[in-house]
Amino acid sequence: MNTLQIRKTGYKPDGTLPLINIVLLLVLAFMMAGTFTEPLPPDFDPLRSEAAVPNEEAKQSIVLTMDTEGVLSLEGRGLAAGKLEPLLNSLGQSEHALEVRTDARTPAVLVIALLQSAEGLGIENVQIVTLGRT
Repeated sequence: MNTLQIRKTGYKPDGTLPLINIVLLLVLAFMMAGTFTEPLPPDFDPLRSEAAVPNEEAKQSIVLTMDTEGVLSLEGRGLAAGKLEPLLNSLGQSEHALEVRTDARTPAVLVIALLQSAEGLGIENVQIVTLGRT
């Protein structure tokens, strides 16, 4: 009586393919979990800082951008003059940070006025975003 013989082809599954899939999925997950910010205007020249190490970032922040004329925008959208005080009032009652991005050509008086109004409304966590040393 003849029996069937099993052929041995020498094929062994490669274990690196699942590893590559996992690494690519992790890269995709980290890209999606990253912080997205609004694009700055093309002629925006951010402030420069002499600080060697930036402070730790706040967990949640509201971003105000001030252009050279002192016009404010909230997270990329224009902010009407009457909307600033209610926004700062609500921010003073929450644990959010106020993140101020201003053009380097903006008069300092306008930035100081914004910071003083934030301080007057009880906002304790204000961050001025600058470029680090190059």
